[in-house]
Amino acid sequence: MKRFIVLCLVSVIISTMLSCARQNSDEGADNAPLSSRVKNGLSDTADSNAADDGINIFEATNDQNISAPSYVRNLKYAPQLEVYITEDGMAEQRVIAAQLTTSWSYKNDDGTYSGYETDSLHPLDLPDDYDYTLIAQGEIAYVMFEFGDDFPPLSVSVIRWNANYAAFSTGSRDFSDEFEHREIVGTDGNSIQVGNDGLSYIYMVHAIWDQGNSYYSFRVIIVAD
Repeated sequence: MKRFIVLCLVSVIISTMLSCARQNSDEGADNAPLSSRVKNGLSDTADSNAADDGINIFEATNDQNISAPSYVRNLKYAPQLEVYITEDGMAEQRVIAAQLTTSWSYKNDDGTYSGYETDSLHPLDLPDDYDYTLIAQGEIAYVMFEFGDDFPPLSVSVIRWNANYAAFSTGSRDFSDEFEHREIVGTDGNSIQVGNDGLSYIYMVHAIWDQGNSYYSFRVIIVAD
């Protein structure tokens, strides 16, 4: 009889311990990082908290938390770049730069994310008749940048090549020209200064936003005095 009572007490104790362990496990799972919740098969439960957590469920992994991006403007397409020449403070010409390789993403109304990537010719391979050329005259001229949708990028970098290295000038070109003959161009806010050497240059602009990045190209023909 005593043995039976002891067995009953042991059974009750073990049952109580298992119940507490399950309860603690469930509470721990609810408070766990999203990556752990997804790993434990709780993504359906976590889905309702995704917006509050700021976490993209379908990008979560088992070993890290991935925060969903919070876009300032959430545009569906990368902005165009309009460039124009100013001489003596007056805008003389405007053209739309060729939009090249682009990588872009945006948030959908349902909380998911979409994006696109495009590839393009290198600026040195663009045709001669592409309508993206500015004519610079005078002692000092500036090329101004104006991005569409009134959405200035976080950063802008500019390089250029002498147009003599372009495919339309040579018939074909050496791909090493992309690196050996490029020049880094300093920017002053949203503008660059062009010289007065009577040459023609092909420019490439790389702009970066929180939603992605895009490359642009335009040509400047400098008419020396």
